[in-house]
Amino acid sequence: APEGRGLLPRDCPVANAAWRAAPSLGSSPCCDDGDLARASLALTAGFLDDGLSERPLNELRALYGSGAATARYVDEVLDTTGVIAQLVIRRGNHVVGVLFRADRRSPWLPGRVETSLQHWSYNFEAGG
Repeated sequence: APEGRGLLPRDCPVANAAWRAAPSLGSSPCCDDGDLARASLALTAGFLDDGLSERPLNELRALYGSGAATARYVDEVLDTTGVIAQLVIRRGNHVVGVLFRADRRSPWLPGRVETSLQHWSYNFEAGG
């Protein structure tokens, strides 16, 4: 089962509007808005550099537009958790997710990574 499953299901238009108004690491947009998804990734990457957990959306767009934030994020992930992203899809109260991972296999070959996927499913009506 996913971490924080009490946060799902949620109303994506409302969640996206709230995040667009005040981007923060304390919440996240839904992945149906590619602009906000990239901005969320840029916010995470920026946090790794400067510790800011909130930033205006226009600054985030500039960060992800350069590609540097994404590269920094991927490098950090490869050196720590290995979790690149999680895609969550909801149909009614049934939620499924795909966790995308990439791990460096050797400190001597930093360009060699091993990728993997992990799937999960949760039905909120059935309680699991």
